[in-house]
Order: sequence, then structure tokens, then C-alpha cells
Amino acid sequence: MKSARAAQPRWSRSYLAASYGRANTGQAYALQVLAEILGGGAGSRLHKTLVLDRGLALSAGCSYSAGAIDLSTFRISATPKPGITVGDLEAAVEGEVDRLTREGVDPDEVRRATERMQAASVMPRIV
Repeated sequence: MKSARAAQPRWSRSYLAASYGRANTGQAYALQVLAEILGGGAGSRLHKTLVLDRGLALSAGCSYSAGAIDLSTFRISATPKPGITVGDLEAAVEGEVDRLTREGVDPDEVRRATERMQAASVMPRIV
């Protein structure tokens, strides 16, 4: 979709997902960790690959809201660098998701992600 008012393209994809209120809480916890690993900031897989290594995106990340009353959404989004098509960026994101499903995640990667999540939840309470 194009609009003259939108100067910068952005790509996103949303998946229906479990939430605390609608599924086994283990699924929601796993999706929270997955969102952190795949797209939770500068240390995430998408940021490292698409922004830093390949230079295809200005930003890339994931969001997930486990606290939804009903089903939630797991969203992946990215902003292409000028000169990069949305289609090329979409293919690169799909490649990273495919790699994750084929190779899985390393236990150390899970540990680091959960530590970042715990630190992020504690810091606002300290201030």
C-alpha cells in the first residue's frame, strides 16, 4: 500500500498468538522469549542480521502482548533502508524466521534473552 503522506515505507506481519488469558501460560512465556530473541532490540537476531550485517533495514523488531484478554498478536516489523524494496526486506525477514525454525535457539541465547527481560522489568521499579 502506498500513500503520498507516508514518506518512509514499513513492512510488518502479524500472527494470531496465545495469551495468558486464552492459552497455556507456557505458550505465552515462550512467545515472550521468542519475541526478545528474534526482535527485542539491538542484540536481537533481526537487528543484527538485517540492520548491522546486511544493511537492508533501518530498524527491525518484534512485539508481543501476552496480557491480552483474548488471543494476542505476535508482530514482526521492519523499515527498509532507502533503495531497498519492501519485497527484498520481506524475503530477508522470512529467511531469518526460516533459519530460526530450522536451527532453533541456543540455550545460552534463551538465558541472555530472559536476563534482558528480567532486567527490563526491574529497572522501571527502581527509578
